[in-house]
Amino acid sequence: MKRSILLVAISLFICMLFTSCGRAYKEESFFCMDTVATVKVDTSDVNIINRCRELLDNLDKELSRHNINGKTAEFNASLKGGELSENILELIYISQNITKQTDGTFSVFSGALTSLWSEAAVYPSSEKIKNAVDSIDFEPKINGNILEKNNADTKLEFGGIAKGYACDKAIELLKNDGVSSGMVSFSSSIGVIGKNPDGNSWRIAVKNPIDTDKILGYISLEDGFLSVSGDYERHYEIDGEKYNHIIDIKSGLPVNHGIHSVVVVAKSGALCDALSTAFFVMGEEAVAEKYADSLSVQYLIVSDNGIFINESMKKIYTKAE
Repeated sequence: MKRSILLVAISLFICMLFTSCGRAYKEESFFCMDTVATVKVDTSDVNIINRCRELLDNLDKELSRHNINGKTAEFNASLKGGELSENILELIYISQNITKQTDGTFSVFSGALTSLWSEAAVYPSSEKIKNAVDSIDFEPKINGNILEKNNADTKLEFGGIAKGYACDKAIELLKNDGVSSGMVSFSSSIGVIGKNPDGNSWRIAVKNPIDTDKILGYISLEDGFLSVSGDYERHYEIDGEKYNHIIDIKSGLPVNHGIHSVVVVAKSGALCDALSTAFFVMGEEAVAEKYADSLSVQYLIVSDNGIFINESMKKIYTKAE
């Protein structure tokens, strides 16, 4: 493990200093999933980006618990459950696998906890926190496309996986449309196809959000996905106090153990997104026990104790000078 005295939170941005090398690139940014999404592809065919945007917009409507006409909100409002879409069912299956891999630190059934903290006017009581924790369904009953509720209070929450999953679906669409070089970005989750316009790997900068003039390092990425979870951009404010928006679903409390940011690289956007959240909750020691030698999951963790990076991440990460 690599340790550093540079203790900063980090965020992502893509260095857009590219040359076209004679290739036609089209880029468009739009608001989606509560952030700015950007699609960049090696084609002048505007219809490709339009199809990608339509896909992402539809996923946003489908997965958002705030869209009262969407399947997620419909399930959350039900007492016994109901019929779900193919995308939601796929996300549940993906989530269940990640739940097992990370000792129950991640679940898409944590919607009651998210609602409790995001809507709280005063600090939640221990009883309310316990009830929200108890509503998390670790053994969902799925029959075909029907999901039954074991607890009427169980609610779906895709905030920790939706952007990565959307990157998966968008990248799949672009590849099927013949795109050989491209990028889909939600700021905290990124998926790339091939190499960037100058013929090199896509270069993702790991930046200090407190001092935006400083960069921690760079990650080289080709045909892969990257996600980051951090404590510096979003928070819950209750009675004038700020609390981390990342909740430990076991205790039901906002995470407060010195982790500032987690970056994960893998071949699946949904996996990256969910693991960055799970790793944030687990902490650097627990993550190292399971993933220090992983070749398929690469991570970088910034905590009060330093910077921790596994061997496979070292191969694609370059520290800024």
